[in-house]
Amino acid sequence: MSVVKRGGVYHLRRRVPVRLKSVEDRTSVYVSLKAVSETMAEAKAPLVWE
Repeated sequence: MSVVKRGGVYHLRRRVPVRLKSVEDRTSVYVSLKAVSETMAEAKAPLVWE
């Protein structure tokens, strides 16, 4: 699980599984955590991951 800051907001970066490569061209998908502080992002990340 990787939390990345993009444009002032933290996002969760998820890799696209190999079995879905034929459907999705991207290698990674970013999901917004809607958090501006790193501590809030780290707290929200496990919930969004599920």
